[in-house]
Amino acid sequence: MNPRAAVDLPLSILLARAIVVLSERADATTGVAQSLPVWCNVLQYVDADGVFLRDMPNRSCLSKRALIVAYNRLRKLGFGDVDRGGAAKRVRLTRAGVAARAGVWRPVDPGGVEGLRSGLTAIVGALELELPHYPTQYGTADCSIRGGPGQDWKPVPRLASSVGSLPLIALLAQAFIAFAIDYESRLGALASSALVLSHVPDEGLDVSALPPGISGVVSALERHGGLKITSEKPPRIQLTAGGARWRDSHPKALEQIETEWQARHGGDVIDGVRGGLHALVASSPDVDVSEVHHPPTAALFGMGRWA
Repeated sequence: MNPRAAVDLPLSILLARAIVVLSERADATTGVAQSLPVWCNVLQYVDADGVFLRDMPNRSCLSKRALIVAYNRLRKLGFGDVDRGGAAKRVRLTRAGVAARAGVWRPVDPGGVEGLRSGLTAIVGALELELPHYPTQYGTADCSIRGGPGQDWKPVPRLASSVGSLPLIALLAQAFIAFAIDYESRLGALASSALVLSHVPDEGLDVSALPPGISGVVSALERHGGLKITSEKPPRIQLTAGGARWRDSHPKALEQIETEWQARHGGDVIDGVRGGLHALVASSPDVDVSEVHHPPTAALFGMGRWA
C-alpha cells in the first residue's frame, strides 16, 4: 500500500488497524486468541478478593449485557467465575486467572510510540467520560457502542486524570470509542458502515465478498431495513434506499468528525496521531491489516476478528 495513501485513511480506520496490530502481538505472547480484550475489560479489574458485580460496570465502562457474556468467557478460559453465594455476587479469579492478571497477559507498549502516546493522551484526557480499555460493543446482537437507548450502559464521568499511566491499547481504545460515539450521534453503528454498507455498490455484492465473522452485523442491518439478502445462488446483498443513503453519508460523517477533532484538540495533535498510527502499523509488516476497517468489537465475547 502507498504510505501516503495509508496516512490519508480515515482516522477511525487508522485507529482500528493499530488496535488489531497490538491485539495480534498480545495473542502471540499469551498463546490465546483474543486475549487482549479479556485483560483490558475484565481481568485487570478483578483483584485478589474478587469484585462485586454491581461495581463492574463502573470499573469496566461496559454495558451489563456485555459483562454477562464476558464472565462466561472468563469461565471458559479457566480464569474465574461468578461466586453466587452470599448476599452480593462477586467475580473471583482462579489461580490461573491471578497468574494471567499479573503475568504476560498484562499489555506492554511497543517501542517507539512516545509521540503517538503524547497525542492520544491529549485526546483521551480531554474526554468527559471514562471509556472501555478495549473497543467493545453493547451486546452480541448490537454492534453499536452504546446500544439503542442504552438503558444498561451507564456513562462513567472521568475522574482525576491518570491518563498518562494507561497502556497504549487503552488510549487507542478510548480514542476509537469516542470517535464511534460521535459517529453514532449522526448515523448509527460505525461497524455497520465500516464493515458492510461502505463496501456494497448500487448493483449489490455477493455476501461472501464481505469480511468473515460479521454475520451479526449483516443480520442487524437486515432487521432494521438497511439491506436485503437475495435468494440467488450465491446470495447477494442489496441495499435498500435507506441503506444507500446511510452508505453515501458515511464518508462525509467521518470527515466532519475529524474536522471537529482538529478544532477541538489541535491540527498538530491529530496529524501527529495519524503519523504515529501509520508508523505503528508499518512496524508490524507480519500483521495484515489491509482489510481492517473497524476493530473487533465482539472479541471480548470470543467471536470473530472483525466484529
